[in-house]
Amino acid sequence: MIIDHKKYDLFGKAIIQNIRIKAPFTFDFPITDNACFLYMLQGEMQYHRDEDRVNIPHKHALFLNCIQASKTISNLNRGAINEIMVINFHPDILKRIYDREMPVILQAPDQLVSNKSAEVLNSNFLIEKYIEGLLFLFSASGTG
Repeated sequence: MIIDHKKYDLFGKAIIQNIRIKAPFTFDFPITDNACFLYMLQGEMQYHRDEDRVNIPHKHALFLNCIQASKTISNLNRGAINEIMVINFHPDILKRIYDREMPVILQAPDQLVSNKSAEVLNSNFLIEKYIEGLLFLFSASGTG
């Protein structure tokens, strides 16, 4: 059951989402065909894509190439509260933001493009501070 779902849109597309869900649940993932970054603020979940399942523990992140279909998150531990932050990277919005010059980190030569669809990242200080900054947006506004 969804307890709370707040989001910020830019140019009509969801950019940042904060979702609190009570287990047990199975939830069709609220993203479109783009890259995205998920961070587990509370609890843990499983990410499902077709037959693949990836565990996302507390304070871990998942970086996804979200172009594939059949995306779902779930947790079957009855009564557990789960909170996840989702950051979507829409190519057209990134081009509008960086209309003069794309940052070097976003410029990947064609031969370096990865076909990896999901990678779990351990939390570190920089990721935690980035997420704290995003959470401030939600607490400062009262709504999303």
